[in-house]
Amino acid sequence: MSSQPLLEPAGKRIALPVRVEPKVFFANERTFLSWLNFTVVLGGLAIGLLNFGDRISRLSAMLFTVTAMFVMLYALYTFHWRATKIRNREAAPYDDRVGPTVLCIFLIIAVAFNFYPQFTPQDAEHAINEIMKGSATPSQISAFLVSLKLQGMDNDPRIVAACATAMRSHARLVPYTDYEHLTGHVVDIVGTGGDGHDTYNVSTTASVVAAGAGAKVAKHGNRAASSKSGSADLMEAHGCQIALVEPDQVAGILDRTNFCFLFSQTYHPAMKHVAALRKEIAVPTVFNMLGPMSNPAHPTRVVVGVHSPEIGELMANALKLTGVKEALVVCGSEKLDEISPAGETNYWRIHGSGDITVGSLHPIRDFGLQTHPLSEVKGGDCFENAETLAKLLNDELEENHPILDFVLLNAAALLVVSGVAVDFKDGVSKARESIKSGKAKGVLEAFRQETLKRV
Repeated sequence: MSSQPLLEPAGKRIALPVRVEPKVFFANERTFLSWLNFTVVLGGLAIGLLNFGDRISRLSAMLFTVTAMFVMLYALYTFHWRATKIRNREAAPYDDRVGPTVLCIFLIIAVAFNFYPQFTPQDAEHAINEIMKGSATPSQISAFLVSLKLQGMDNDPRIVAACATAMRSHARLVPYTDYEHLTGHVVDIVGTGGDGHDTYNVSTTASVVAAGAGAKVAKHGNRAASSKSGSADLMEAHGCQIALVEPDQVAGILDRTNFCFLFSQTYHPAMKHVAALRKEIAVPTVFNMLGPMSNPAHPTRVVVGVHSPEIGELMANALKLTGVKEALVVCGSEKLDEISPAGETNYWRIHGSGDITVGSLHPIRDFGLQTHPLSEVKGGDCFENAETLAKLLNDELEENHPILDFVLLNAAALLVVSGVAVDFKDGVSKARESIKSGKAKGVLEAFRQETLKRV
């Protein structure tokens, strides 16, 4: 191959066709096109890693994708500019070296940065631990929670499960010493809240009815946050001294009565560090997901209602990662965090095998009950709801009463998950018998008497 330089000094014409000179890397179309192809491949690799790498946030992926698009456009423009220079015989040796080299280095750094350790479940667990210990300032807590939300990290079941594990580690956990036979049989029914429908306290009532049918229910709940009456408010209005039930008493009460209510404020004292701040932030955070996953009795069979179908699969996978063996995650078609009496309810079910199945439930088709609009199952304040609870347990509500059917729906689901019922219609039958026989009423009265012993 000729040793003559590819390009003559300025002012002299270039003989055509242009030939490749090995000593001048960026001096002709062919080698520059090779560089462009390499840049495209490298950029595509980087974009692919950022878009599909499970450690990268969606925000950074979007930013890098846009940047890489500009890089590719610039490379294409530079190539055509170089070709024009050569055709017009105006190019000088090495006049393209700086631009392509800088772009190439940028892409190499971007790909390398993709492998830099990103935010992990262990990081999330560490952050929650610091928050629960009171070591984080309000501004740090706010920044952490909002950052998780904006970057979509609270949509990662591993992150959510890690946060739940950390939160539970700071709770006053229930010991099962002398009551090992309860392990693996304790159940709960709970919702994320925030659905805005302000319905009757169905999960609390359903838990009592299911306990009357034989389930071991450790109901975890708190006072109302957005509705008129929370589960704790209902229990207190019924005369139960729930704040006096200590962790070491729960297993014994469960064994004797089949039911125990765990007041969240008693069992999660560390939540005082974020309670006020969550109200100030006024947007849903990862803590909205953690409530249903932080029962200090650690039930392995649960029914969890979510206020949006978008988080149903997320909740199911996160529950599975925290050790739940059987679960039914539900969301009414009206974005209700219960099994809806009005129509279809979406569900995500965790089976004992670990498989998760997805489907829908309907009051008529699956439970043999009538449908009722949500307007007929609205709740009142805690005293009005306590009066409704008393009527239901005394079997004073007429057949097909909207609230009665609402309770039967959700109690049946809990009985299926607990293994007491073989299917939802069987669950309805057993729940109805629990009410008519007076067993549900007896369970709640027995629990109330247990709490009064602590006064």
